[in-house]
Amino acid sequence: MQNINKLIYIIDISRDMENPAIVLLKNAGFTINLFTNADDFFREFSIKPCDFIVINVETSDRNTFVLCSEIRLQSTVPIIIISAADSEEDRVTAINLGCDDYVNRPFPPIELLARISSIFRRIDFESNKNAEYSYAFGTLTINLRRHEVKSGLDLIHLTNKEFDVLSYLIDNKDRIVSRNEMLKNIWGFSYDTVETRAIDDCIKRLRKKLSDSRSNVFVETVRGYGFRITLKD
Repeated sequence: MQNINKLIYIIDISRDMENPAIVLLKNAGFTINLFTNADDFFREFSIKPCDFIVINVETSDRNTFVLCSEIRLQSTVPIIIISAADSEEDRVTAINLGCDDYVNRPFPPIELLARISSIFRRIDFESNKNAEYSYAFGTLTINLRRHEVKSGLDLIHLTNKEFDVLSYLIDNKDRIVSRNEMLKNIWGFSYDTVETRAIDDCIKRLRKKLSDSRSNVFVETVRGYGFRITLKD
């Protein structure tokens, strides 16, 4: 099976993860490690990183989002949150923190498999692109195949969303990109129902990482409209 070497860690804080979902993932060839608390997860994760993380909670609360933030400080591994809380605000917060997806319970087990497989296909697609498919912008080198950004020889650790935002801004470097456009084309949300804080927070993190890397690339805020990527003098 193509998933035979893929390791998924499930952090089941609610302790009611549907067994059929786990069985289905195992039958699809994934190796599953189940944790019932964050401490046990981090101990194992520090020794043996995984390919995917599923966080299963009864309701999304601050502790869940803190957990996501702590994971993101260490890794860009894909993350899905499963929650009984059907909240647009929670969904946006999760994605803003770097999660790749947010699933509401109840859900058919096949849906979780489909979402995980879709994210892996996207990663594999990027990995299998032409090895020379990279380009430079200022002091940055962006490699689409490896989904990585370097400032000089130093790697900048970006989440998937931060990478997508940076790439989108560079692709549209000759114009201002609106928040509404980014919500639609990067987050896939209707801007009529979603707060734009997700974008602003992502841009803030991206600016800090670019600054810390000492690159000459800067994301400028155009008040009342959106963002434009520029090069410092």
